[in-house]
Amino acid sequence: MSRDSFKRPNYSRESSAEDLNQPTKSESIAGNLGNKLVDVTTRVKEKAGQMAGKVAETVDRQRDNAASGLDRAASTPHEKAEDIPGGADVTQITHTIADGMETVARYVREADFDEIKESVLETCRKYPAQTLIGALAVGFLVGRAIRR
Repeated sequence: MSRDSFKRPNYSRESSAEDLNQPTKSESIAGNLGNKLVDVTTRVKEKAGQMAGKVAETVDRQRDNAASGLDRAASTPHEKAEDIPGGADVTQITHTIADGMETVARYVREADFDEIKESVLETCRKYPAQTLIGALAVGFLVGRAIRR
């Protein structure tokens, strides 16, 4: 086989560096695809930000409703604590639970969405087993309530 059978690019001394730096067709296509990918990624990030904003707004609206519900739920044990059999210890425990519910209601009412989110995440990281057990218990109770 001779060396002449290979096709070599024909570069002359007159070829400028500018000609050598011109993008090829495949490089242009890759560049266009890269630009489109950046555009799509930017749009997805914008949509995700919009959705997060809508979720935060919904949570803020529902926050007052949840806090009011907790306050109402806490008032019942306070009212009925004296009627529960078991003596002074049971009455004291009932009032303590109701006070805790009122504290949670106040926290929900005063904290914003980001504070609540960070607090929940911190608790989950600090107590993963307890969080999992609590989530299972809440899921079980919600499932039973829905079934009825």
